[in-house]
Amino acid sequence: MELVDFIQAALNGTQRGVKRATDGLTAHELAWRPGPEANSIGLILFHATRSEDTFIQATIQHKTTVWESEKWHDKLGISATDTGAGYTMEQVAAFKAPALSDLLAYAEAVRLKTIEYIKGLTPSKYDEKVTW
Repeated sequence: MELVDFIQAALNGTQRGVKRATDGLTAHELAWRPGPEANSIGLILFHATRSEDTFIQATIQHKTTVWESEKWHDKLGISATDTGAGYTMEQVAAFKAPALSDLLAYAEAVRLKTIEYIKGLTPSKYDEKVTW
């Protein structure tokens, strides 16, 4: 198996797992936190997707994120400058999770761009150093 195929299969498996784990969740369940210092499922989904978007689009490719180019901040009702990371406990507690269908749609849009990038990788790109 080629590395690109392995990465794509792993990402597809993760996406299927997220869909299975979130299937049928109510808005209340999406916002539920097991404790005062814990993130909600909605915040975790937002953080993971926003991180993938930032890392693959901006950090590696030096492109505009899907968040910006497709105006997902407007679609999700979250500030355009929100990175989905580095929240204080107050910000975690105040986070209002968008609808699950909208979070999953953003994740799918990001994943399509990620897969598009990965499919174009050549072995020479594997050794490039990424500065974070």
